[in-house]
Amino acid sequence: HPQFGINVETLQYDDQVIHNLKSSITLGNAETILLRNFDFDYYESSTNLKGKLIIYGPENKFKDAIYMDAEATSKGSIAVFKELFNIELFRIDSGEFQFQGKVNGNIKKFSELLNNARGDLALTNTKLYYEPADMEVVIDSIALFLDNSDILLEKFSLEVGEQYPLNLTGSIKQFPAFLLDDLQNSGSMALRIQAPFINVDEVLNTIQSFTDENRDKEIRNKKALYTLFEDMYKFHPEIELDIDSLQYNGLITNNLRALVYFENDSILQLDHLDVIYKDTQVAIKGNIHAHSTKEDVSGGNPFNLDFFVNVKGKSADLNDYLKTTNFIFQSGDFEFVGNYNAQSEDLNIMNSNTFGDLKLSNTRINYTAGNLQIPVDSLHLEINKDMATLKNLDIQLPGKSAIYFSGSIDHFSEFINNSYENSIHNSNFTIHSPYLDTDDLKEFFKNATLNNITPDRKETNLENVKNAMVKINTSFYPTLGVKIDTLKHKEFTLTDFGMELLFDDTGNFKMEDTQLHFYGGSIAMTMKVDLKPGNNLPVTMDMRATDVDIHELVARFDYFNDMDLKATDTIEGMLDFHLKAIGALEKDGKVNMASLNGTLEVELKNFELYNYKPIMDNSILMKEERFEKLRFRPIVQTFIIKDGVLLIPQTEIQSSAIHVFVEGKVKFDEYLDIWLSLPWGNLRSNDGLTLPEKTTFAKAGSKFYVQLLQDKKNVNERKQKLRVKVRLSNRKLKKKKSDQ
Repeated sequence: HPQFGINVETLQYDDQVIHNLKSSITLGNAETILLRNFDFDYYESSTNLKGKLIIYGPENKFKDAIYMDAEATSKGSIAVFKELFNIELFRIDSGEFQFQGKVNGNIKKFSELLNNARGDLALTNTKLYYEPADMEVVIDSIALFLDNSDILLEKFSLEVGEQYPLNLTGSIKQFPAFLLDDLQNSGSMALRIQAPFINVDEVLNTIQSFTDENRDKEIRNKKALYTLFEDMYKFHPEIELDIDSLQYNGLITNNLRALVYFENDSILQLDHLDVIYKDTQVAIKGNIHAHSTKEDVSGGNPFNLDFFVNVKGKSADLNDYLKTTNFIFQSGDFEFVGNYNAQSEDLNIMNSNTFGDLKLSNTRINYTAGNLQIPVDSLHLEINKDMATLKNLDIQLPGKSAIYFSGSIDHFSEFINNSYENSIHNSNFTIHSPYLDTDDLKEFFKNATLNNITPDRKETNLENVKNAMVKINTSFYPTLGVKIDTLKHKEFTLTDFGMELLFDDTGNFKMEDTQLHFYGGSIAMTMKVDLKPGNNLPVTMDMRATDVDIHELVARFDYFNDMDLKATDTIEGMLDFHLKAIGALEKDGKVNMASLNGTLEVELKNFELYNYKPIMDNSILMKEERFEKLRFRPIVQTFIIKDGVLLIPQTEIQSSAIHVFVEGKVKFDEYLDIWLSLPWGNLRSNDGLTLPEKTTFAKAGSKFYVQLLQDKKNVNERKQKLRVKVRLSNRKLKKKKSDQ
């Protein structure tokens, strides 16, 4: 067993040159060389081998191989890797390495040595440079384990700022495939990032500080992202995130789990991202697509984002995420399903689009601007970019009433937060109710009012009503189309009620295009409510009724509790009226009659009243029979309303039984002073079957007069009752008219 000592300053083998070769070897047999020590330097690194070399004889099938099995220790500059391997991804600027382990294989095939290497590899003070993104990677220290053709990262702690360290574990399969050109096998990389807590807000601040330091640097190549994707795809990486707790934008979430991988050299796929916030679960998946075409890149759009989001949880959790000030969700459940996609310009996000469905169920929502809590049975909101379309909002009222909303809101994100500094917005809604009782509506608002002093509080603060309506306007700038199939208000029941509600440019609340079926006819109405500060709520109204059926009207009102009217054989006629007035609303929403001023135009056509007993029984000086079948010529007149008083100008009433002129004034629920001027011709014989033509007051001849008086507010009980005075002269009437 001869032994040899070797000391060679420079040795060249093929294209490789080593220096300072020192070795002590022993010939074990004809084919085996024992390496007691085999030391050499190569490109700023030194290596020591202990083991054996097997050089097979010419008759052996492995005659062209030189097999080595040795323990290896190597250390030095990582620049040696650049000489040994085909490393194009990074530029190696500096760093140290140390390896201790075993290698075996045919030294004529370097890949075989790499595939069979086992041991510990440490990198320290390493700086790498990635040119496409002008990015420097600094590694203070990292320990790896080589396991044949794999590299294992058992644990690596990465600190960013003052954060908890990120614990990295992972592996690279078939790592020689990344280093040598002559290998056909494809490698892959798996990385798992675990942390107990990450404050993303602070991480972003730290990254921003790095960005600020390099703000003057230009992006050298707009294809940098695509190049990065292309380079990373060669590793076929799969990255797993496991974060116990994460803070972002002030919100702390738990149990974040995610997996990302490359679908191809231009698409980074987010397989899943699951996270929990309080009682809400979030699931996200999607991809980032890096563009490579000249057209996309030259347009400043190197990548697209496309993500799908599914969120389920408690509605109250939305308050923290949306940071709502306009609406506060108190209870119930929600689900959001949506897509987010965006483009970029110079790596800045732009043209972001969001589309999704938000559904709420059994939720109570505090509308702070209106001081209301609204119980929502169900809500379906479709969001497209910053436009929200309300598919349905169902609200069950007390009793049988129900209201269903639909519509749209632009600049939805600002609407949610009641912030409109940067834009003008609008909203349009449709409100439909199959049945609505105004008493149910009042009960709803009473129960919905926040901060009630007592549950049965009935008083309505007029200023609060105005403030609520002003805030509704400044929050929504709404236009509302209302459709009510059946509307009940006290004794009134209306069908097919429709109108449009809006606020004008001065902030006044308006009702327009009001259409409803009204006892066989229809009503069109507009109303404007002045919301300026003050002690009242001024209103301007314009109401026009057409073809109101008198019979249906009195029947719906149960004949005004008049049994004689109900017992008539016939009560027919058609009524048109047109009311134009201004006034003020009281606390209960009713019009203050004393504030009313305007005009009332009335036309009564084809009025017939058969067998109305009170008239027949009081037909003084005239036969009862002539009043059995009363028919009337059309009554057309314009009345003046002044401070709640209805001023009746001289109005001719021509019927089949009697001819009369009516004038005077009436103040609703207070007093009346009516004069009936009856021509003496009424005393002539009349069978009641003929309906004379109308004439004039002068042509009607001489008259006697009946005055109807009543003063409900008078302290004298006698004057509170209706009094009838027959007069032969109308001098008092003329004097009153001249005094006015």
